Amino acid sequence: FEDARKAGFVRVRVDGAVRDLSEEISLDKNKRHSIEIVVDRVVTEEPGEDSSAKTRLSDSVETALRLGGGLLIVSIEGEPGTGASADERLYSEHFACVHCALSFGEIEPRNFSFNSPHGACKECTGLGVRMEVDPEMVIPNKNLTLAEGAVQPWSRSSAVAAWYMRILEAVAGKQGFSVHVPVKELSQERVDAILYGDIGTITLHYQGHGGHDNRWDTTFEGVIPNLERRYRETDSDYVRQEIERYMAENPCPACQGARLKPESLAVTVDGVNIHRVSQMSIVEALDWAERLVAGDSPLTERESTIAHQVLKEVRSRLVFLRDVGVDYLTLDRRTGTLAGGEVQRIRLASQIGSSLVGVLYILDEPSIGLHQRDNHKLLEMLKRLRDLGSTVLVEHDEGTMRQADFLLDLGPGAAVLAGPHPAKGGFRDLDRSKSRDTIHVIHLPRGRLRLGGPPRFAHGCRCVLLRSARELARPKKRKQRRDA
Repeated sequence: FEDARKAGFVRVRVDGAVRDLSEEISLDKNKRHSIEIVVDRVVTEEPGEDSSAKTRLSDSVETALRLGGGLLIVSIEGEPGTGASADERLYSEHFACVHCALSFGEIEPRNFSFNSPHGACKECTGLGVRMEVDPEMVIPNKNLTLAEGAVQPWSRSSAVAAWYMRILEAVAGKQGFSVHVPVKELSQERVDAILYGDIGTITLHYQGHGGHDNRWDTTFEGVIPNLERRYRETDSDYVRQEIERYMAENPCPACQGARLKPESLAVTVDGVNIHRVSQMSIVEALDWAERLVAGDSPLTERESTIAHQVLKEVRSRLVFLRDVGVDYLTLDRRTGTLAGGEVQRIRLASQIGSSLVGVLYILDEPSIGLHQRDNHKLLEMLKRLRDLGSTVLVEHDEGTMRQADFLLDLGPGAAVLAGPHPAKGGFRDLDRSKSRDTIHVIHLPRGRLRLGGPPRFAHGCRCVLLRSARELARPKKRKQRRDA
């Protein structure tokens, strides 16, 4: 109280009651008290209209935050005579909950990347899955008995199979079943005891070097905990590979496959977090982004100003992906599951979005997997790359060749068999007399081209007749000269 009085404050609130610092305040040292300094009291007719009150309020807030270590309480009194209670609001300048004290650092892009330790789930390190021992792989054949090697990981190695068999016999003796009974006839409780361990101790009987029967009391951790412990502690790649034979990828129980920390998933835009957005298809994500910039956007004016440039970039890239014909893909689709044409079109969209100039692009059949009606979208994207000042080389179909600015026709064979005089130039400027088979074909009027059908076989014959077949001459090996 003396420090507050020296700092120039005249009032404090003790246990919810406002007291004047000029009076004597006594506290019970055996009880816990709440003491708050009343920094200022401001009365305004219309909030925001009185500039002097606004300046005074701003200075008071800064003073309260400095004294409270980043925390302040705003108590809004009701109209006099109405009997309404004060509305108290607790504010904090820290990235923390003022009620549960849960805190995290300042939000940065790395918080939303599962490739960064700042955003990746701690349990699965950003993979979204965990390698866990699968009980179905541990006991794949339930028709076998334990004595016949039903527990697959413990029966592969003859060096340790005898020891593990004694452990299973001890568990069976305690649980009251025989190791010569098929696993499918055992109760689920006994199977769980084998897989996940038995509470208490088991007694192992073994014969020592002198022929004496000995016994040893120990605990049984279970087959699956045993494999998990060995997988976690071993330094041998061979042992890891052996145990991985009985493991399967399951969604991470902590993040449920989202691959991010709970703090990152708690950040939402329009009630949607980044994991939910990544599960959307290209079309759904584009509709969501369009909704955020529409006239009835759920964002406030301040939020719209902050997100304007970001949403502009997001929408442009989604439009590129839609225009190249991959609008059916989800944003979290794994690259390994994409077709070759899909990968090329996605890279094409990313290159257009980067707006690079003076780049040479070589595309090999980019329309693979693309419907014929969407080919014009792909051609428009290629023209966009050309207009940016880049060069595009495409090995493609007739429609693309008709739209090309320059053609180079090689043939009739490949490599050295292509001929010394390739046809080149614009589509309409090529000299048909010097061009190859491709140019002859695409210059034919519609309906004039006749392609050969499948070979016809003689009645009752299921063979192929080869005529004038000859073996290609193999290159002769040069004889190495021996020095005399």
